[in-house]
Amino acid sequence: MRLVERPEDFLDALDACKREALKGFGDDTVLLERFVQRPRHVEFQIFGDHHGNAVHLAERDCSVQRRHQKVLEEAPAPGLPHDVRQR
Repeated sequence: MRLVERPEDFLDALDACKREALKGFGDDTVLLERFVQRPRHVEFQIFGDHHGNAVHLAERDCSVQRRHQKVLEEAPAPGLPHDVRQR
């Protein structure tokens, strides 16, 4: 992954990513994503059966991660607006 903060650096970073992908995977296809400053990782656990019944166990914030693994889950998720929670 590479973060490009200035438009003039984009093409050089893209070329570097494509070279790295080709060398590592034999394919220079890359995926571009918008960088989100201070993202939140909120999960909802939903259980359903084959009769169409479903329940949810509220939401939890799993934003504290290390190497893409959850370190801490906090429920209910702090910072989730009340109107969003009610939907």
